[in-house]
Amino acid sequence: MGLQNLQSCIQKLEDQVESGNNLTGSAEIKEGPKAFFSNLYTNYLISRPNLGNEGFMKLDENQVTWLEREVTIKEVHYAIFSSDGSKAPGLDGFNFKLYMQFWEFVKHDLFTVILEFFRRGKLLKGINTSYIALNLKIAGISPFNDFRPVNLLNKLYKIIAKILAIRLKEVMQSVVSPSQSAFIAGKNILDSVLFADEMLDSMKSRGCQGFLLKLDFRKAFDTVSWSYLDKFMGYMNFGA
Repeated sequence: MGLQNLQSCIQKLEDQVESGNNLTGSAEIKEGPKAFFSNLYTNYLISRPNLGNEGFMKLDENQVTWLEREVTIKEVHYAIFSSDGSKAPGLDGFNFKLYMQFWEFVKHDLFTVILEFFRRGKLLKGINTSYIALNLKIAGISPFNDFRPVNLLNKLYKIIAKILAIRLKEVMQSVVSPSQSAFIAGKNILDSVLFADEMLDSMKSRGCQGFLLKLDFRKAFDTVSWSYLDKFMGYMNFGA
């Protein structure tokens, strides 16, 4: 085994069930992350607040119709050719470079499958299957929270997701507050840091009393309740 491969191997893991215990054997190292992430991604049946649809920024009817229009082969082409062709392949073993090089050969079959999804809203189970790889963020013996889970998705799934994301991008400003700074084109998450710094400086200079509250939503995007998200999108007038 080469030095590079040896360095990327997981030698030990910190057991987050039994504090102070380390997982060292290959069987323990396999089962430990499996149990941890299975528990993390479980959507527990808990009571969630029903906020109603008042006070939410909403899409208008024209935007809703535009979002749900039938997909075109031009959109499929753009989703593929605007992607990085060298990214790691998913379960199907393909990356975008294959679709780029053989576009004229595969475009009609590919478009037929994607068009069927947009018409019926259903995917074959295998298309939605993925590998989960763990990237270590911190060197040494680490708890599972120090790993970044990365999904290796089938490229057909990613094409569909990118088409939806490109459409969604066009209407985001209608449903996102102007104060939102992260994950919005043209804005930077560091803007919030600058705002907080200016507010703190202003409070100090004017002798105002107050307090700062920093909330950290751990793995927020990994643990989304999809049914609850659907409900919120309904509040914003997204079509079913």
